[in-house]
Amino acid sequence: MFSERPVLLKMTWPDDFGRLSAGFLTILLSFTFQGAYCGLVVSPVGPTLVNAISGSNVTLAVSFSGAPDPAVTWFMKDFSLPVVTWAINSNTLPDIEENRRKVLRIEPNGSLTFVNVPLEYTSNYTIEMTKSGLGRSSTTFSLEVFSSPVKFLPAVGTRVDSEGKIVVAIQCVSEAWPKAVVSWSKGSEALTNRTPYQISSDTTQLEILGYNVSKFLLQNYFCNCSNPLGSQRREILLTGPSISNSSLFSNHNRTIVTLTWEVPPTSVVTGFDIQMKGPDLLGKNHTQTSLNQFYTIQHEPGTTRSADIFILDPNLTYTFRIIPKALMTEGDPSAAHRIGPGEGLSRSAIAGIAAGIPCSILFLVLLGGFIYFCVYWNKNKSRQTRYPLSRAVEKAITSQTETTPHNLLTGGLKSPPDYNRLQQTPSERSVALPTFGSPLPVRVATTV
Repeated sequence: MFSERPVLLKMTWPDDFGRLSAGFLTILLSFTFQGAYCGLVVSPVGPTLVNAISGSNVTLAVSFSGAPDPAVTWFMKDFSLPVVTWAINSNTLPDIEENRRKVLRIEPNGSLTFVNVPLEYTSNYTIEMTKSGLGRSSTTFSLEVFSSPVKFLPAVGTRVDSEGKIVVAIQCVSEAWPKAVVSWSKGSEALTNRTPYQISSDTTQLEILGYNVSKFLLQNYFCNCSNPLGSQRREILLTGPSISNSSLFSNHNRTIVTLTWEVPPTSVVTGFDIQMKGPDLLGKNHTQTSLNQFYTIQHEPGTTRSADIFILDPNLTYTFRIIPKALMTEGDPSAAHRIGPGEGLSRSAIAGIAAGIPCSILFLVLLGGFIYFCVYWNKNKSRQTRYPLSRAVEKAITSQTETTPHNLLTGGLKSPPDYNRLQQTPSERSVALPTFGSPLPVRVATTV
């Protein structure tokens, strides 16, 4: 009889290795697939400091991993201003800030593109991606837009300093990035900070100082604005005190008038004299030798472009003008402006009337010729017109021509009138029209 013993299965080392490998592979694959969506990551493609030329197209490129179809938001100025919102692969249109829709575009992978990027879009831009359950991720770009100096108009200003010197300030500012550096010259001579010139610390303004305005005039000054992308040069020719345009307005009572004027942009002016010709203003007395001479009634500073004058007598006539000045140097006066009950028609009205008179005369001549032609044509037509004869009259005329006179039984009756002659005009008739009288009595004999 045999005793029962437990059966022991002995495993060889290849079996142990295979079982361990299968288990390890299972765990590894599990962690691998779970880890594919363990965290959302967005990364820049290329450098985060991006330079662009104004007017070009530029893209802030990104890539992402760790989550499918995340929500994307682009911010401007470090999260302070959202400019684009969208979800990757969404069928809805991206939500782009209204004022930036002509410039900003979002790519299918979430990258941000600028179309014809303007200079003012220089800023920091941050992209943030989010996915529910997988967190969020962000990265920041710094965009710097460059431009060469653009065309500009120099600005000229004039003042008088505390020492009584004329100070002419010329300013040249051109929009550019990097900021343009300005250099100055007079003709071929480079200007620096030395008497009588002063250049501002940012080089955008040149000041010329002196007591005699003639030293400033007829000189060609140049300003040159340049940066690494290009340059722009402008010429400034200073002119003496002058006025380019002026006008006068009055209130409805014609007791107050307002003078306005303009000055050429490169004119050197430190003040204006308002002059008047005519009777004194109400409440003011001036010493004048004649009512036909201009005299100064008030002064205005060089920055002023209008002046009110009062009180006028609406029943009197006054004439005003403006004298531009550079210290004691006077320029040509403005046009004279007249106001009063005898001011008559304006220059534009007189010009309109003068232009209208020849046209009116020509119209009357043409109208007279047309009327004469119509009358003459109607008169000739009436002479040539003939009315058709009726068939009865035509038959009577034919019978009369075919019948001899001795066979007619007139019975005391006169022949019927010639209707064709009746249709003739008085000038065509050779004899007077026949007269019609009552018919004579006719005796009729009866034979029984």
